[in-house]
Amino acid sequence: MAPGKKSEIWRYFTPFDKNRAKCNICEKVYSRAGRTTSGLRTHLKAVHAEEFELLIRAETELQASKMIISPETPLKEVKKQLSIEESIMKKKQWDAKHPLSQQIDYRISEMIALDSLPFNFVENVGFRRLMQLVAPQYTLKGRNFFTEHSQELYAKVANKVKFILSDLKFMSFTTDIWSEPAANVSILSLTCHGITANFNRLSIILKCEEFDERHTGDVIASKFESMLNEWNILKEQVHCMVRDEGSNMKRAFVNLAGFKDIDCTVHKLQTNIKTALNSQEYLVALTQKCNKIAGHFNHSTIAQDQLSKVQLRLNPDQVPLTVIKDCSTRWNSTFYMFQRFLKLKDALAIYGNSNNVPNLSSDEYKAIENCVLILKPFEEATRNLSSSDSSISSVIPIIYMLKKGIEDLNLPVEDNVNTEIIKLALCLLNQNRSSSISSGKKPKNTKSIDDNEPSTSADYPTKSLITNLARILDSSSDGDNYDDETEPEDTILCQIKSQLKSYLKEKRISLNENPLDWWKSKAKFDKLTELARMYLSAPPASVPSEQLFSAAGLIYEPLKNRLMGDKAAKLLFLKYNLPLLKFDY
Repeated sequence: MAPGKKSEIWRYFTPFDKNRAKCNICEKVYSRAGRTTSGLRTHLKAVHAEEFELLIRAETELQASKMIISPETPLKEVKKQLSIEESIMKKKQWDAKHPLSQQIDYRISEMIALDSLPFNFVENVGFRRLMQLVAPQYTLKGRNFFTEHSQELYAKVANKVKFILSDLKFMSFTTDIWSEPAANVSILSLTCHGITANFNRLSIILKCEEFDERHTGDVIASKFESMLNEWNILKEQVHCMVRDEGSNMKRAFVNLAGFKDIDCTVHKLQTNIKTALNSQEYLVALTQKCNKIAGHFNHSTIAQDQLSKVQLRLNPDQVPLTVIKDCSTRWNSTFYMFQRFLKLKDALAIYGNSNNVPNLSSDEYKAIENCVLILKPFEEATRNLSSSDSSISSVIPIIYMLKKGIEDLNLPVEDNVNTEIIKLALCLLNQNRSSSISSGKKPKNTKSIDDNEPSTSADYPTKSLITNLARILDSSSDGDNYDDETEPEDTILCQIKSQLKSYLKEKRISLNENPLDWWKSKAKFDKLTELARMYLSAPPASVPSEQLFSAAGLIYEPLKNRLMGDKAAKLLFLKYNLPLLKFDY
């Protein structure tokens, strides 16, 4: 029998008999104790949250439609109606376990990590007013709640990362140390790099460990072992570690027996170029002179405004440029400074003549021009090696091309200026000879390193490759792909040798092509894929770890420098990995 008076609740239930009603959503029958609807509302709220929200909204609109306040309405009646509205709003408040409330909690915790916000941000007036407007049913929590909630978010993301790591048979790692004196904290990072079964590159921050001990090689080695154990990563799964050239880092991996480690190619290039630049007295003096001119503009907004006006007079369509100053720790800042001086040559000359600022001579500009010519390939190589999708396989051809480019320079020795630049080129050439073995082996056929010709098996240590492949396949013998009962060991080795010979006869791909794309379309080399995934996992540089710490600087601003290292480290973990996981955790 239908109820005498229709309520909004009956959109979701059908009377079953005098004392029971059937849910239209799940079709279960529920008791109507005392013939009321309270039990039905409880069921809808607990089991069908979205429909319950629609019910509340419909009831609110119905109640509001009955409240018509006119100028003639007595004040007592107005207050009564307003109190009814407030009562309805209170009914609409979500409890802490409401699905939408929990979803907003996670979104706010994500925002704190992604945007490097302090936890007390949630207590700011502006944010609270915004949340009251866009989600009035949501009860906004305080900073203590979100401090704890971020730990819960970290645990969820960490579990998802562990699941992803299970797809990687071999991994390479990059590492770095970052310190913030103002916050009196140091962080040691560990980034994992691997190639998935579908030949996609993966880089995941595994750990940002608070590092409050001395930065000795022994302590660093102990930290690394602890990090790997925490993620259940076996020593046999570690292909190599990419580190900077710091003596403590080198010592750490000497202590970590069984771990292969290599220099960061970008650090090595940077060290070599800085050494070459600093070895030429003429260029050191020229750099200092350019820095002095740049400092004039960096310390005076009036001077910069005047230089901008000169540029606009010379070229009204050009956006005015600023003068770049050299940074002693970054060689490429010298390159960018020289490059900018060439672009502003005329404007600087006009400004200097009118403001008693020293100008560069024609010989000095010629030296800068030739220096930029020499350094440009190194700047391009640095950017290439620092990209997120670069592989260590690109190191040998890039270093070879740099050496070849310097050897092919035909700068006429017509004066002392070019003599100094040629000295720089020769110094760079000698400095970077050792860099050709950064990836572990020197190419034996460098004459055709950039050719599109097939290579020969004599160029490569095929015996070593076969041994590694046999070891990999032996460790997989319990899997579905290599069943000893159906495929004897000698058969597998024959297939390995056959595929390896065919592979070595393939044409080399261009330096601009991605080797992972090549492997995606080479199913015929199925016995070589695990080895390819292992060797290609290593990046050429520890730049991914350094990029992480550019975000660390934001987290340790004065507003947040009281944040404990462990909490800050977990925020860094979330900031980097949440977008990588596409927020699916």
